[in-house]
Amino acid sequence: MRKVLDVIEPADFLLRRFDNYLNTIFTPGWFGHAGFNAGENTVGHSTSEGFHEEDILNFLRADSIAILRKKGITQDERTRMIGREKLLARMKPGYDFDFSSVNDDYYCTESVDIIADHLFHNDYTKVGGNLVLTPDGMLRSKEVDVILTINYEVIS
Repeated sequence: MRKVLDVIEPADFLLRRFDNYLNTIFTPGWFGHAGFNAGENTVGHSTSEGFHEEDILNFLRADSIAILRKKGITQDERTRMIGREKLLARMKPGYDFDFSSVNDDYYCTESVDIIADHLFHNDYTKVGGNLVLTPDGMLRSKEVDVILTINYEVIS
């Protein structure tokens, strides 16, 4: 956790993995979940409870973590992303796996992509016949730099 807290900045993206959890088993790739660092030790993310904010230390209690940062991010972009995150936190949209572009509930990476103003639009892949943004899709995106990974393994 100290490594993360030493390098993380507001508007960074977080990926996490829990070994042997259902979301890990059913989510393609290594990482199973994504969140957004809203600053002030707060991470916004979508779970079965819907979109909410959580203390960063609670979010980091995982088996693997990655921090991603938008390449060349400006302070204005950080401010806008944090504003979109705060809006989602107030709206409290639900959580679902409806992959249509016209729904009001979001899965974890979908909410992060909305916060990032669709930064990851080229990183969606077909999964089960649907276009989905996976956490590993975010990790491989050409739009971000990988700042830190902890306990990350490449599984082929």
